[in-house]
Parts: sequence; C-alpha cells; structure tokens
Amino acid sequence: MKLQQFNFLDLKAELDRENLPYKYRLEPTYVNYLKEYNLKSSFEDISFIIKNNGCNLYCPLTIESFDNKNLLSFFGDPFIIICSNINKEILKLFYEKIENILIEKSISKVNFLIEKPWNGEDYVDVINKEVLLKHKLTKFIDLSKDLDSIKKDFSKGHKSSVKKEYEDLNYKIINFKNYNNEILDMMLMHKKVAGRVTRSKNSWLLNGEMIKNDNAILIKVIYKDQAISYSLFFFNKHEAVYFSSCTERQYFKDFINITHKSIYHSINYLKNIKCKKLTLGYCKTIYSPTIISEKLTNLEKFRNSFGGDNYLNYYLEEINKKDLINIYES
Repeated sequence: MKLQQFNFLDLKAELDRENLPYKYRLEPTYVNYLKEYNLKSSFEDISFIIKNNGCNLYCPLTIESFDNKNLLSFFGDPFIIICSNINKEILKLFYEKIENILIEKSISKVNFLIEKPWNGEDYVDVINKEVLLKHKLTKFIDLSKDLDSIKKDFSKGHKSSVKKEYEDLNYKIINFKNYNNEILDMMLMHKKVAGRVTRSKNSWLLNGEMIKNDNAILIKVIYKDQAISYSLFFFNKHEAVYFSSCTERQYFKDFINITHKSIYHSINYLKNIKCKKLTLGYCKTIYSPTIISEKLTNLEKFRNSFGGDNYLNYYLEEINKKDLINIYES
C-alpha cells in the first residue's frame, strides 16, 4: 500500500494523467467560488491518494475550520472519493486513513458524499439514518447521445415545451468569446426577483471568471430587446451542472417554457464542446430528516422530467466501515 499526500490541484493533474473522469468541483474556478461562498471558514488542503494492488483511490479533501470546530469537507462542499475499481480492501484503507485524521485533527463532523449508479430497483436501507444527512436521487443526461435520443427521454410535457416558439423571444449563449460582464446584470435581476441580496458581489464576479475561463456559460433570454432571464451552467470536460438561474417572474405567465428552452440550449452547446454529461441537480428526495417543501418537490419533479441516468446520493456526517462497504456493495 502506498499513501501519497497531495493538494487538490496535484490530485486533479494525476487524474488527468490517468485519463480518469472527475467532478466539476475540482476545477480551480469552482474552488475559488466555494472559498468566497464560505468566507467565514478557513481551509487546509489534505487531499490524498491510496494505491494498493493496482487499485487507486483519490480523495480531494480539506479540513474546514469554522466556529472553533474542525470539519471534513471539500472547501465547504461534501468530499468524495474517486476510484474506478473500488473494492473492500481499498475501502478499509480509506476508512483507516479517515479515522486517523479524525483523531489527529480533532474533527467533530464530516460532510461526505457517496454517489453511485442506481439500477431502478427498490431502495434498500443499507445505512444507519442517524449518520445520514440526506438521501437523494440525481440524474445525469448523457451528452454523447444525439439530440433526438436525449429528447426521447423527456416527459411528454417537456417535449412539448421545448418545441414551442414565441415571437420576439430570443436565446443568446454567452461564453468566454463574447462575455461582457453580463453576470452583473444577472446579479441585479437576482436581487430584484429575490427581494434581497443572497450572496456577495465578489461571488458573482467569480461566476464571471468561470465564464472567462471557459468553465461556464450564460443563457440570456431576451424579449423585445430586454433581458428577462439568465441561466448559468458550469462545466469541465467530464460533466456539467445547472448552477443557478433567475427570471423576471411576470414573464412566466406569458411564456411557459423559458427555463425548458434555456436548459435545451445548454444541452446543445455542451454536446458541441464534447462535455460528457449534464446534471440539473436533485430530482427526488428519498430521505430527509426535515420536511421537504412543496416548492422543492415541484422543482425536483421538473428536473426529473428531463430524463437521464439515475444516481443515488448518500450524504453522511459520520463514516464507519460497515456502512461504507454496505453502500458500495448494495
């Protein structure tokens, strides 16, 4: 067994050398955003790689210090492991490494995500809910498929919505080639729609840096020469995520498909740049310790209706060997 300490950038470079896919969260522009979003926390990068009998496990990881407590996360987001041929032996070594960190660094809590494909069978309780923060279902749209095949996976309502056209309604894709600080216009619209400032101006400027670095696009919806909606999509060469959006609410009554068409235009763009898959976020809550609002339930149904491949997401605040193995073997 060989254990190597890395910073996340060196770990990402190692994944690139091995031609292994990794999450969009490993992109430096996204990490810069996370640092700004979690400005009250400080972070120590303790990423590592375990190599054992031809099996490599990659763990981008930070110690997050906040309110006199130490947590394990990835710059405030859940941390993950990346392993193409995971097995019991490598999981035990990973667990031992995490246990040592918990003791040596006086860690009070972890924020750990396990994401695995779901074959559509009934959900099985494989973990103690006392350590389960939430259990979600996420879908990824396979962008290697042609557009007709992707649309076949849409719900009947979504298929109809992306077909519908409105006079004087136009969609403009803003990328690193034509970006002109439109993110600030989105920021002002978001403040107007939300009725308050929800995050710092600098975090919005960092969204702009994502676009300038060719890690993001904006879909701008224009009606009679006026912007009425913005949608931001973040990506690397492996996957993309529907990051955020805002729309002048009164136009939802006049145009029933603003968001549908924005997502559809993003799918077309991401296909053309050879990105492999797109997620719109959670599409179903399997378990939550709190009541899910009707608004969130409707949002999950909306995302689910775009189809895609299913992945189970287990969010854990503690890690034990039995649960770890049960999840990966289930």
